[in-house]
Amino acid sequence: MQRFSMLVILMFTLFSNTVFAASVNKLFSKERFKIDAGSDLGVAKGDKICTYDENSEELACGSVFKVKSSISYVKVSPKESFSKVAAGQAVKIERNGEMVEITDTDTDDSAVEMASVSKMFSKQRFKINAGSDQGVSKNDYVCVYNESNKKVACGKVWKNKKTRSYVKIKSKTQFSRVKVGLTVRVKRGKSYEDILLESSSSSYSGQSFRIHLAYAPGIISPYQYNAVELPQIGEFAANDSTMFTALGGQISFEYMLNKSISFSLGVRYRSSPTDQVLTGSKTFFEENDTSASDIGVLVDAYLYTIDLKPVQIRFGTGIDYDMSTVTFTSTEVDETSATIEETFSATSNLSVLALRGLVDVRYPLGMFSFGLGLDLEIPIVALGDSTTVNSETAEEDLANFQEALGHTKSSFAVVL
Repeated sequence: MQRFSMLVILMFTLFSNTVFAASVNKLFSKERFKIDAGSDLGVAKGDKICTYDENSEELACGSVFKVKSSISYVKVSPKESFSKVAAGQAVKIERNGEMVEITDTDTDDSAVEMASVSKMFSKQRFKINAGSDQGVSKNDYVCVYNESNKKVACGKVWKNKKTRSYVKIKSKTQFSRVKVGLTVRVKRGKSYEDILLESSSSSYSGQSFRIHLAYAPGIISPYQYNAVELPQIGEFAANDSTMFTALGGQISFEYMLNKSISFSLGVRYRSSPTDQVLTGSKTFFEENDTSASDIGVLVDAYLYTIDLKPVQIRFGTGIDYDMSTVTFTSTEVDETSATIEETFSATSNLSVLALRGLVDVRYPLGMFSFGLGLDLEIPIVALGDSTTVNSETAEEDLANFQEALGHTKSSFAVVL
């Protein structure tokens, strides 16, 4: 009679599996029982589990004290209720104060790929498609499962990289059961856990968006110019050549494709101090001021990252579209520096496209990061230049001024 009632319960559970996916699998002594649901379905140690009859009436409850990938062990409390537990009974799990079914809808298998055997080698070795990015480390104990979810072979990781690991099995018999495509799990404590590939290049589970604020002085700018002096009307002379920028700031927005590769879009502004040259007699002077500023639009790609935890060393490349403006003003002043009149003024604009090589050391902190970087640039082409003269009487002197100013692209650039 007891066997018949158990059969009825099992049949009921089978036909009502759209309501309850997990059930009591086996009973043990000391008020313990096993259920056919584990970490694969989100069950964890300490979870509250209750059993139910065919009328969905709660019979007994307990706490999970041991969990594996596809099974869990529950200890009932109080002891008296254990007598109500029978194999085949449906079970529910507590979530946010409510008892809910344990079904495979708790995990989205279509969106989560499990690690598997990817290649076989000689000497009882094979490769899996998961590495340090997925939490696999050297000397981890890894097991292989067949299509029936049965453990068929186990071995240790003897070598691993970011997205792959190499496993060696001692037993030739076990190794003969391994084949490409079989699922692998890693031992964590006393249980085996799935290795999820969602942190690989196809999906990144970390901080995917970052903002960088930086002080970005140019040791050598993508453009160069001369400090100009005007000894007399129409005669311009180059006083000094400069490619240096004193002050600068940059903001960039970065999207992390994965832990190694990211793309960044940024804007930089820099300005140089005014170069002032005085010429003239003891009574009247020409005050010649040359100043420069530039705006850069930066499109970068970081293609390789060395993760030293918590610091990262990153290498990349990019493009700098730099738009610089150099302004020259010559003003006649007296011995007290009082302005008499503006003799000449002009503005030169130049756009330069440069290739960038990037290396930086960064300390990520949420969506922000801190660090130090060095950018080496090779200006490849000047896309456009123009000069605007603001003095009506000096139009004929434009060519002389442009030659003296020498506002052109540099041969290379260095930016901190």
